[in-house]
Amino acid sequence: MHRFAVLLFLLSCAAALQGQSATLRSLASEFCACMEEIGKEQPLRRSLRCQDRLLQTNQQRIATELGLDLSISDEREQFLELLIDVLVVQCPLLQTLSVTPAERDLRWSDIPPVKIAPPRYRSDKMPPPPVPDFTVGEVPDTWRARGSITGRPTADRLQLRLEDGHLLRFIVNGAILRERRWKDGDKVAVDYRREWHKDGGEIVNFLLAITLEE
Repeated sequence: MHRFAVLLFLLSCAAALQGQSATLRSLASEFCACMEEIGKEQPLRRSLRCQDRLLQTNQQRIATELGLDLSISDEREQFLELLIDVLVVQCPLLQTLSVTPAERDLRWSDIPPVKIAPPRYRSDKMPPPPVPDFTVGEVPDTWRARGSITGRPTADRLQLRLEDGHLLRFIVNGAILRERRWKDGDKVAVDYRREWHKDGGEIVNFLLAITLEE
């Protein structure tokens, strides 16, 4: 389980560190607002979803103001550790959350899209290592994104430039793209799922559906 999610377990005994930058305080406020916005979703899953949103929408700001490149796993981990220290103080909502028994027995499919650091704590139960090349939960999450196709789609690959400027790459079942002649610059909405690729050690996006936006 990633350290960011472990915050929900350790929050009650964590000590606040002083002197954090205005940037970190601003990002912590954004994360806390996301936690309130998502509502009744399970706390652990909610925190991972808010983490993902924060990293995607603030990548350039974090690089400019904190000097950390989120595409480098060690620097991404460093940023999340700094953010946790601020959240302990700045997000009282987290202190009211409780972790359900189901969340204590997470599968490997629940790993967020960041590299996993060696655990520094003891948990009630560690999940077994995955056997197949791809591991998914019993009900994989479906994600939606909007943007413009970048480059010419191939039989099994597609790139999408999101509205905020970020680039997403997808593995595609060729049958999905045969519905029409897709071209560079088409504005589309896509549904996709994310799976942990054991051999590549990364999250892979699988395109499920694509529609042209007028």
